Amino acid sequence: MLSARGWARLMAGAMSLAVLGIVGCEEEDAAFGPFVDDVPPTVSIVDVQEVESFTDITVRAEDFIAVTVVITEIRDPNRLVAEITPAGDTLVLGFLLGVDTTRFSGRNTDVTVISKFQTFFTQPTIITIRAKAIDAQLNEAVTEATIILAGGGTTGGGLGFPVVSIFSPLSGQTVRDNTLIRVGVLASDATGLAQLNVLLTGVVTQPQADTIRFAVFRTDVDTLLDFFIPSGNLGTLTITAEAINLNSISAFASISVTVAQVVTGDTIPPVVSMVVSGGVQRRLAEAARMEADDSLIVDVVASDNESAVTRIGVTFVIKNATIGGDVFDTIFQDSILSPAISGTVPVRFVLVPDSLPLALFDSNVLPDTLFFEITAWAFDAPATPNCGATIDIFGGPNSLQCTSGDPILALGLPGGFTDRLIVAGRTVAFPQGSVIADAAVDTIRELLLLSDLQFGAIRPFDLRAEQFIDIVPVGSEPWGIFLDNSEDGLLAGNSGGTNISLVDLGPRTNPAAIVGEVDRFQTQDLQIFQVFEAVDVNIRVFISNAFDFSDRPQFVAEAANGLILFSTKPAVQDGPGTIREYDPAIRELRFFTAYAERRFTGRREIQIVNADSVFPVNGGAVLKVCDHERGNKPNVSCIFADFSDFLVFGVNDAATLVAGKVASDGWDTEIHSDLFIPSVGLQDTTFVTASGDREFVAFGEGDTPGQPGRIIMYESATQTITNSLMVSDLTGNAAQQVFGLALDNDGRLGVGRGQVAFFFGPDTPGGPNVLRLLGINNDIQSTGTGAALHPDHDQFSLGNPDERLAFLGSGDARLEIIDTRFFSFKRGDILIRDPIVGPLKITRRLAGLDPANVVVRLYGITANGVVVIPVRDVDIDPIP
Repeated sequence: MLSARGWARLMAGAMSLAVLGIVGCEEEDAAFGPFVDDVPPTVSIVDVQEVESFTDITVRAEDFIAVTVVITEIRDPNRLVAEITPAGDTLVLGFLLGVDTTRFSGRNTDVTVISKFQTFFTQPTIITIRAKAIDAQLNEAVTEATIILAGGGTTGGGLGFPVVSIFSPLSGQTVRDNTLIRVGVLASDATGLAQLNVLLTGVVTQPQADTIRFAVFRTDVDTLLDFFIPSGNLGTLTITAEAINLNSISAFASISVTVAQVVTGDTIPPVVSMVVSGGVQRRLAEAARMEADDSLIVDVVASDNESAVTRIGVTFVIKNATIGGDVFDTIFQDSILSPAISGTVPVRFVLVPDSLPLALFDSNVLPDTLFFEITAWAFDAPATPNCGATIDIFGGPNSLQCTSGDPILALGLPGGFTDRLIVAGRTVAFPQGSVIADAAVDTIRELLLLSDLQFGAIRPFDLRAEQFIDIVPVGSEPWGIFLDNSEDGLLAGNSGGTNISLVDLGPRTNPAAIVGEVDRFQTQDLQIFQVFEAVDVNIRVFISNAFDFSDRPQFVAEAANGLILFSTKPAVQDGPGTIREYDPAIRELRFFTAYAERRFTGRREIQIVNADSVFPVNGGAVLKVCDHERGNKPNVSCIFADFSDFLVFGVNDAATLVAGKVASDGWDTEIHSDLFIPSVGLQDTTFVTASGDREFVAFGEGDTPGQPGRIIMYESATQTITNSLMVSDLTGNAAQQVFGLALDNDGRLGVGRGQVAFFFGPDTPGGPNVLRLLGINNDIQSTGTGAALHPDHDQFSLGNPDERLAFLGSGDARLEIIDTRFFSFKRGDILIRDPIVGPLKITRRLAGLDPANVVVRLYGITANGVVVIPVRDVDIDPIP
């Protein structure tokens, strides 16, 4: 059966046909020509379901003559490709992941197609579904939907229905005529909400409606809408709420209430309940934590079955146990309802610690605990109003007798008790949907720059205004970011591709005027080749194997020599990660193996690194190795090794010939005889950081299953990387994982945050490029992410207790301060609301903004946003 829209289209087509027929009959000589259909079909994406490793997409198409083709595609919106249409137009679309085409014969005017695609997403992934319908006369219609698939059918934000409910008034409740009723609606949808409609029908003379359209992306809505019920409109009133998501799919909720007249001689007080929330419980023996600008939330609900509610309020009695003694204050808030509101009347009250009198609370004295006794109350509408109160902060309904006069309390009873621990920091929420991977601080423009994997952009955060400004688009899935040596450019490793973006940060002003991406460096594929000698039917031959590694940039840094160092993201399809060096002047890269394990195989074998190609020829009798002059890719040359002398030639011949090409033709190819190739791969997130002078760049391997993480150091002056022996010793004895990494100004000291804190540094300047373990701290919290060193820390700071400080993020929501001379000596803890889950950055205090007692500023990435933490002198314990 056709839908209403389908019938309308069919009638329109029939009318067009009738008109053509009438025109054809008006002239005897006129021929009744073929009917011309220029109206495209309609097409819609009805549903998406994930079942195990398959995605089923349901598409519906309608046409008033016939549907002949339905095409369903799934695409990656983060990778764009250009496609040419049959008409010669160019379309820029997401990269095609799969397509299904269904053809029809006969007069099908309303068809439904279910296409099954095999998908291998292991984590929430954004895809675009594109559906096209073509009718019998080749008219086309196209629709798209962007959804989230989660892999394995476990979660996912598919193309399901929104969720909507009405929480005020209550179903079956009695409300009063000649009053307002407050309709409360909750709606949510993982793909985004487009519109919310509320409709009142029944006893009202004419239906009443209200619509909210969402101009910005919203996945959750909690709203209140007021409607007036005229006098005399008595009986059953039906309230319907409709939520529509971005895929034009609706969901409905409906309740009925009874409209009655006001009860005369009302002496019964309203029924009141409240729920107190706000703050995060971190430890059982500790009050819930809040930041100074967070809200203590009191949700009050009042109802009165005899009349209506005219006033709702809450009274706070607050105590702070200061050094000088207990300090008290009483604060009350109320909401006057004019006209009165009947039914269920929810009102939210908030109290922000920063708004309290200075004598009661000072945000410069943190952490601090505030104690609250809370009473909620409401008045109804008779000539002599009745007052009801509650002291139950967990939502129990009450009609306790009230005291007279303001502030209002429950007669003879203290308020409900709760307390809050106010901690350091101010958290600014990320723009909705953001997934932040890395951060860099531009102290010149006073910006914290964040890479947003989800939106393929850099999100600048203004440090002075503490707010986000306009995003800067870069490549696909930007991960690591780093200020270049000019401090006017930002490098972004695009892990969704194989390139690095260069962003021009613009004039050195605040507010900033960022220019945007001005260049993109392509990071080409590299392999390691394994070549050994074998015997085939008594003939010696070369056997060659190629080992692939991921080319997708992860974290990135620029060394003092102008070369870009970066780690690559381990990916199943691209192999394990590596450490690479990129020269932006000649657009060339190489990757390092010096940190890898050395192991002799016991056979005549070599391993070839940084070659363009390696393969046997002439049936394996000859080995061909090709490379080019560094910086001159077209200038390719090759060597040919053979077995003309058993003792000299073979793999030994190849090594000798390659060495000659390195000397004469500028090859950067390396030949090894004991490289254990599997140990080259980095199996997890590999952090990258640079010293303040950029002479050293450190790499820290993350959570690598089955083996300890590794710390590796690159030296700019020699373009070398530390050997594996010292690195293995370093982290093998200190930690199994690396979740934070920092170097000081001259690279003489680094800190790694693992299950313990370990401190390391390069060997004697001018000597071999190796690492030494300088000290450990086993007493830090065993979980946590993020590490930072004082911005003035260098080799001379060991004599300055104000500078020799390391700051480590801990999983129990605090920052631990460690003395970098006495490694086991903790210099303080800074309690925060949410644990650091990403990078931790540090700067000096902001002149003209921070008070004199602020010594440095920390910026951390938490699950809820960017937390800005001014570190005060009193937060750092002095040396005893």
